[in-house]
Amino acid sequence: GIPLVTDRNIFDNHNFGIWAIQSNVTIINNRFQNFQGTFIAPNPPNPVTFTGIAVVGLAPNFSANNPATYYSMTIGGTGPQINSFEDCYQGINISNYVIHNIRGNNFNSNSTRLFPSFLTQLNGDHGILIRNRYATQLDIGNNYLVGQATGIHIIRIASGLLYPNNINILNNSLFAPTSNTI
Repeated sequence: GIPLVTDRNIFDNHNFGIWAIQSNVTIINNRFQNFQGTFIAPNPPNPVTFTGIAVVGLAPNFSANNPATYYSMTIGGTGPQINSFEDCYQGINISNYVIHNIRGNNFNSNSTRLFPSFLTQLNGDHGILIRNRYATQLDIGNNYLVGQATGIHIIRIASGLLYPNNINILNNSLFAPTSNTI
């Protein structure tokens, strides 16, 4: 059935909350809090270079000839399915998933650094970060983002006849940081 709000998972003060690799995932009714960002050495092909990310999704590059490379991630929903991201370096960081549904989540950072110095601890860098050359469905809606240096960041979403896509970014509320805490 539908989870009760009191059945919420709480992730507090971790480097990473949920790390999904080549998996179809639904993430609902969670609270991620106090995820401070700290630089980590790059480890290709992993694009993650900071800790403090509540939800990470990594998949191989999409291949139209190989349905095994089609992965989907659903994060949030309505009512008790809402996730909250409080003082996280990044709320959501997804690479190479084909289907993205990110709806009805709350992102809040109380101490965003708009111009961080290298290697410092951070939060509020990105609410939602999507990297994917061939996403076929990108649905980001009804999210509430407060105090994120970048609310929604989309990198390399191609469109065309070979890889038709449906990109919807609707009804999100984004509010800039109220102060710079450098």
